[in-house]
Amino acid sequence: GALDQYVVQGLGNNIPFLRSVYRNEKFRGGDYSTKFIEEEYPEGFHGVSLTDDETLEFVALAAAMHGAKQDFSMKHATSTANGGSAHSTSAVGEDYRASSSAEHAADVAEIMQYRQKRHLANRNVAAGGSGVFEFDDFDEAEQEAEGEKMEVVVQMGAGHGPNGAPAAAYRVQTTLATTLNVRITPLDADNGQPCGEMREMELCDLDWNSEQPLAFATFIPTGSVAFAQQEAEGDEGHTVAANEAVVQYRGRTSSGHALRYLGCDREVVVRTPAEHALARHMLPPVVKDTSLSLLCPMPGTLVSCSVAPGDAVEEGQQLAVVEAMKMQNILRAEKAGVVKAVHKSQGQHLKVDEVILEFEGDVQAEDA
Repeated sequence: GALDQYVVQGLGNNIPFLRSVYRNEKFRGGDYSTKFIEEEYPEGFHGVSLTDDETLEFVALAAAMHGAKQDFSMKHATSTANGGSAHSTSAVGEDYRASSSAEHAADVAEIMQYRQKRHLANRNVAAGGSGVFEFDDFDEAEQEAEGEKMEVVVQMGAGHGPNGAPAAAYRVQTTLATTLNVRITPLDADNGQPCGEMREMELCDLDWNSEQPLAFATFIPTGSVAFAQQEAEGDEGHTVAANEAVVQYRGRTSSGHALRYLGCDREVVVRTPAEHALARHMLPPVVKDTSLSLLCPMPGTLVSCSVAPGDAVEEGQQLAVVEAMKMQNILRAEKAGVVKAVHKSQGQHLKVDEVILEFEGDVQAEDA
């Protein structure tokens, strides 16, 4: 719906929460009171929880976007090598595959015409029609498309989930024909082997230019409850139909890409099977214990430090003052303790999380 296409970049926002509220059955049925948030979110909002079917759709979409991104990279490299613009746009979202040479343009157009007919047939069936269309025979270009396959592992998170458990991973096998056939198998977190039933779904359209914030994909209707049974005007003339999904591309992360689907935010990592097998042997990142340190909360200048090594401090006592953007921020002790060392002096420029001083006891600092 409209919330899925509402893009706010840079600033934190409550769009995922609003999406969660809209998904709530009590809210949709009008069976709620002024205590709705208190009753439905007693422990606060911790993100949208997808159903199993919606999670598989998310995985399929991530794999399709990964394939589109690879195709864009191929076309980008080919265009640059041939003297073209390094900033040329890509139509990969329209045909799923790279077609970098001009002589294949007519073949691609013919294939897309066939796909459009196939799409209309499926929409006709979904509306209760017969879906009968006369299809022409196609040449070798379509036969080549039949053989385009890809196998990747899609991991819904980089490393571990919010509860400390390993992030869920899925083996995804795609085959490009008149549609993109996607087969998804969950993998065991311990040994990386298949551990569940293989599910299959098909996409007949993907409209996304690499790195753009919105991607529109069309699933062949399979009875999924993930798509609203309505039509509404979308961004730039797109129409969100009963079998169309919208994914927000939030940007790159250190390990993959941040995506949002149905209000659910995930860091998605797509690897080859070999890369995924090797990644399981990587050591987890070392988390440095800073509980006994006073850290600078923002870039700024140390105006003053009120303590020296050996000083005993009480909870709430002023420790230092940092000036940032012409505002002075007082840093106070969260607990009582003894100062072990002071690492910065008055007038020094500090970066975020630089250590100003250390404690001998269990004392942390807070920004007042």
